[in-house]
Amino acid sequence: MDCFTTAWDQLDVNPVVKTCINIIVNKLVKSESVNEYDFPTSLTSSERQFVDIFCTQFGLKTTRRRNGSNRWITAYKKSSTIISLDSSYGLLDFTQNIIKALLQRFPVSDKEKKETSYSDHRLVGNNHNQFESNPGLNCTTGRLSNIIPQIPIRPPLATGRIDETILFRKGLPVWKRRDDILEAIAANRIVVISGGTGAGKTTQIPQFILEYCNLMKKACRIICAEPRSLYAHSVAERVSHERNEVIGQTVGYQIRLESKVSPRTLLTFCTNGVLLRTLMGGENSLQSVTHLIIDEIQENDRFTEFLLLIIRELTAKYRNFKVILMSSSAHMSHFYSHYFGCCPTIEIASPNASLQYFYLEDILRMTSYISDPMKAYSNTMETKETQKQMLTEWFDEINVTQTNDYMYGSGDIGYETDMNSFAAFGTNRLMNTETLIAERDELDVKLKMRIDSYLRNAWTHGTDYAFQHLIDLMVSEHISIDYQHSVSGVTALIAAAAHNKINVIESLLSYGANIALRTPNDWNAINWSQHFGHKELTELLETYSKCIGTAAVTTDMANVYNSLELSDDQKQILDLYYHSLVDSHRVDADIDLICHLIHFIITNDSTLFAKQKDGSILVFLAGYDEIIKLREKIISDSKRFDANKYALFTLYSQMPNNDLKRVFRRIPSDVRKIILSTNISESNISIDEVVFVIDSGKVRQKVFDTSTGFSYHVFNWISKTNAVQRRSRANRLNAGICFHLYDKSRFNRFDELPTSDMNKMSVYELCLQTKLLAPNEVMISEFMMKALKPPSLETVRKSVQLLKTIDALESNEQLTQLGLHLLDLPIEPNLGKMVLYSVVLKCLDPVLTIVCSLSYHNPFVVPQNQASRRRTAFSIRKKLSAKTFSDHIILLRGFQNWQKAKHDACEKQFCEQNFISSASMEMIVNMRAQLLGQLRASGFVRARGPGDIRDLNTNSDDWAVVKAALCGGGYPYIVRVDRDRNQLITNNDVNVRFHPNSVLNTSYLSPKESVDKNRAQLLDTLPTDWLLFNGMTKTGKTCYVECCTIISPITIALFAGNIQTPIDSYLANVWKPMTSQFCDNESDSESEDKADKDKHILKIDNWMAFKLEPQIANLTLQLRQKWNSLFYRRMCSPSKPMTPSDDIIIKTIVEVLTTEEQNLGLQQPVGIGQRPRPMSTDFCPPVSNVPLYSPLNKGSLQSGRQTRVSPQTQQQQYYRNQY
Repeated sequence: MDCFTTAWDQLDVNPVVKTCINIIVNKLVKSESVNEYDFPTSLTSSERQFVDIFCTQFGLKTTRRRNGSNRWITAYKKSSTIISLDSSYGLLDFTQNIIKALLQRFPVSDKEKKETSYSDHRLVGNNHNQFESNPGLNCTTGRLSNIIPQIPIRPPLATGRIDETILFRKGLPVWKRRDDILEAIAANRIVVISGGTGAGKTTQIPQFILEYCNLMKKACRIICAEPRSLYAHSVAERVSHERNEVIGQTVGYQIRLESKVSPRTLLTFCTNGVLLRTLMGGENSLQSVTHLIIDEIQENDRFTEFLLLIIRELTAKYRNFKVILMSSSAHMSHFYSHYFGCCPTIEIASPNASLQYFYLEDILRMTSYISDPMKAYSNTMETKETQKQMLTEWFDEINVTQTNDYMYGSGDIGYETDMNSFAAFGTNRLMNTETLIAERDELDVKLKMRIDSYLRNAWTHGTDYAFQHLIDLMVSEHISIDYQHSVSGVTALIAAAAHNKINVIESLLSYGANIALRTPNDWNAINWSQHFGHKELTELLETYSKCIGTAAVTTDMANVYNSLELSDDQKQILDLYYHSLVDSHRVDADIDLICHLIHFIITNDSTLFAKQKDGSILVFLAGYDEIIKLREKIISDSKRFDANKYALFTLYSQMPNNDLKRVFRRIPSDVRKIILSTNISESNISIDEVVFVIDSGKVRQKVFDTSTGFSYHVFNWISKTNAVQRRSRANRLNAGICFHLYDKSRFNRFDELPTSDMNKMSVYELCLQTKLLAPNEVMISEFMMKALKPPSLETVRKSVQLLKTIDALESNEQLTQLGLHLLDLPIEPNLGKMVLYSVVLKCLDPVLTIVCSLSYHNPFVVPQNQASRRRTAFSIRKKLSAKTFSDHIILLRGFQNWQKAKHDACEKQFCEQNFISSASMEMIVNMRAQLLGQLRASGFVRARGPGDIRDLNTNSDDWAVVKAALCGGGYPYIVRVDRDRNQLITNNDVNVRFHPNSVLNTSYLSPKESVDKNRAQLLDTLPTDWLLFNGMTKTGKTCYVECCTIISPITIALFAGNIQTPIDSYLANVWKPMTSQFCDNESDSESEDKADKDKHILKIDNWMAFKLEPQIANLTLQLRQKWNSLFYRRMCSPSKPMTPSDDIIIKTIVEVLTTEEQNLGLQQPVGIGQRPRPMSTDFCPPVSNVPLYSPLNKGSLQSGRQTRVSPQTQQQQYYRNQY
């Protein structure tokens, strides 16, 4: 403080100025939103030195800047990520020369500067006639054809079949309300019709309207919007079949990239997305429509809810069409009626067949199900009371210890923790010692007593010293990190959680400690942490559990016992079952229990289920991955399932339509039909012969995290409405039985209604669509708040801000050309931009694979309950990364290797050995095909010649170019290494760590070093300061970035940021950071800038800036402008071939990136550009050794004999539309 006082006294500063500085600094310190303040240039040298001294006393930093003769000083917070990031890089002479050669031949023109400057000329338009003004865009949107209304013709008669069809239609519940429905539609603009699943609404109401118009000689054109393309396709074929017509005549369909319509089509089934894109074509897009039907409005699909908002706005302005809203949920009708101005509602009675349903406690007792984990837990119950007694004694000891710690202080207060450092140490020690922490079934008695003693000591005293000795013993003696005390059941992780030892917890987790293990009182580490009020630690443990894909399974048996009248046997069996789930980390459906239940149904159909004999079984599972697991288990279990006695089908959103047709075909009476389905069967798909339903109660959902801007997949419980809908599928025509794989107490705690997609998923696409559908003067957030269940205002605002950041929206929220193309790609906007960058950079295939992996689900499975298997999985991912410092390349390599294994007929063995989900890979193949088809339709991929698939993969073998595409699309998700602070930072966060599953989360560190030194050593291994990430998890103030890849500075300088060049992107002077120089009276003189007087600043955005040599800054800026102009022109004219000058620009950029990456020592992996193998997209065909018959005619063979299809046979089915 003497230095402060001396310097203070020597400064000649006016007291009024001191007072003003005092006020400003205090406001800056107290503000939560402001991180820096620029003091005016009018301050004198002494006043600037006074600011230095004064800010230091408040924990602030200062930095000096100069622009010409003007000087100013900026004060900023130490945690700020905005100031002091004066990154720098150089370029090799060779690199500079090739850029100069390009610019000499093709200088940056005024047109190119204008195309990349801040202006409104890049907008799509300021009205709703974008498609009329740019006809080339029509083919990219998949909108409905403009068909003239006509009087419907009578369907042709078919001898022998028409009577059966009429009888079938009249047997549906909707037929009884036929006249009421037609009268309501005729008398009202809007009608809400509700009825249970299978009532016939979707197939019959459109036919009622066609038949009415034919009878009354009225012209009509009907549009029926479905939430899924599979619904639209299948229903259109069903209605055509009932009318004895060929699809595409009176009845047709239009889905993304596929349609069957003609000028005579008067009833078109389409998806909600197609209808929305049609509406984007202008206000006259529905001019020829007489009836608009929106089906399945109860599904809470975000596009359905957005469509309802648009339709409500349109009906207020136009009166040329009727609106019919159809729902499978009767109790929601009044909500929709109120939303549309109290319009009339019609309710259709559901089928009257009887229905029984059983909950988990009934199922376990009925089937006598006992799994191996249940047996194991049962064997340990005898010792539970003794363990509980010992745990009570330990509990008293820790209470006393913690009281003393709180009274006299703990030596660990203020100890800085760092999960990254400990995780890195732990992983590498494990990776380099194959037998480290190997699980042992038996321990030497003396060793067991010793480890028990160390655990007791750590529990009692809770010091770092005690825990260090405990961990050292476990490591040196190869003892499982999950070792539980012989009597109390306490683990090292639980002991650390009880004492709030965050640093120890992070180290143990890096070793693979099982977070779900419980003490005899049924508490795990999270419960112990919660009990002692360790909020930060509790959040860390819960976040880690989510990071590794493991949700904490809670038994919550007290709620079960208190809310239900259960027998002792039911309580015991439920207790055993729930504890087996805890021990196995299970969060999805219990496949073993489902198999046991299916076998139980089949073997007891003549006794317990006499009324339901020969009925089909429908199983609801959370997602496609679970379908594949259960399907493979049934096929492989020949002892319980005779292949000649069952036909196995699957239902999921991206299944081929031919497979859907086969589900409805009839089979011989002595064969059981088993259908494995996602929630797609809850509503629109009705299968008459289903009498058994098995409801797993789970659904896999994609949830958007507003705080991070990323989405992630979770397993959630369904709502009561979903449960009732699933249950109702069992009693279409016969007495049905439903088995709910959850207890009744759990059902009672379900939410009444499912959460709206608008409130849990990203709304980027809806924000873009708003700009083509809402009035121009209305802000996006204002319009979306009018929805029936609007998203949070914060979600909308953050989404709009991101769309502006990536150049999809202008600052005034007008749509750009890039934004228009992002609308056509069914993926997140950042990922869509990656794909478009890869098209222009000609590295399409590898980027397409990586993007689909990021969009769907990481195909790599993290083993959940064995530390050794987790270490093996990490080792495999590490090997795939091939020293590239990249998680993205693992996704690409995994896909390539999986395709080879599938081609070589060794897929199953490969997936097991490499911890890869085959189901995820199959969905990635489907997504690749869909995205590639959309790029073809948009004109980006041509059939042959320049711009064809081969041409667009010219640079696919160059990893530096692939990373450039990922970087350009991945912006603003960039992380930087702050070498001064030894930490990772983003533009919003300063406490950043690598995700535990990232291959970058590893380094050869010493466990004896300090946390700061470990962190520094970890970051020192990174060859550059910049990384791209595609996922983030937050816990408190700490962020864990996942799917990271190292990026060169020149890649950031060329591809990060907005396409528009900032006005202040190029400055001739730079700032000089200052820290402790405030005592130097000469610090403000001309000499302080000598080192930087010739440096220029290249500014990418308000966070990223580079301090460069003038020539390098100038060359980089001009090359950046050339690239941005080229990308902009490609967005304006995607089908226009690239010019020779465009090819030279790309070639120059490739040379620059490759040369500079080689200079940095970054690895160039081999074979990343290999072309994907053509393969069938029908990965899950029906399995049947019996013939399948027409659903309407039992006597006619519909498609011949369907044989069991092996994986090897599937390889022979290729699709050729890729190349």
